[in-house]
Amino acid sequence: MDKLPKKNELGDLLKQWRGVRGRSQLDISVDTGISQRQISFIESGRSIPSRPTLMGIAQALEIPLRERNALLLAAGYAPLYSDTAWNSDEMKSVSKALERMIAQHEPYPAIVMDRYWNVLLANDAAPRFFNCFIDMSARRSPHSSGPCFSRATSPSRDAKPSRRE
Repeated sequence: MDKLPKKNELGDLLKQWRGVRGRSQLDISVDTGISQRQISFIESGRSIPSRPTLMGIAQALEIPLRERNALLLAAGYAPLYSDTAWNSDEMKSVSKALERMIAQHEPYPAIVMDRYWNVLLANDAAPRFFNCFIDMSARRSPHSSGPCFSRATSPSRDAKPSRRE
């Protein structure tokens, strides 16, 4: 009976993050104190790192906490960081603090965005300011501000250049 080779998800994730950060195995080795050979073995699937070793590599690669959970799961460990929605009961104190902070920014606009550029909270000055550029009331909640700041929606792009004659 043939045994199919196991996919090395952990190694693939580490290689991906090294590529994103533009770091070599040697760079990670110097930053973590782990030998380059050990890092190579981890990436090739020949070795499974301990949790502290994996967290040291993740720290050296500046991997976000949410993504570190994926590394831990790929290595066979339980997730270390909770992933809680910003408006859940556990985050009420944080939500109240954010609401108070943006209210204190009056008369200046202040907004709270998530990592996908969706506007989660805004003070009263934000619509007055942003309505000069877009109609915030026409957008669904949560408001995605990504298209607002892209060059594709700029009116100057659609204008035809004038020729000198």
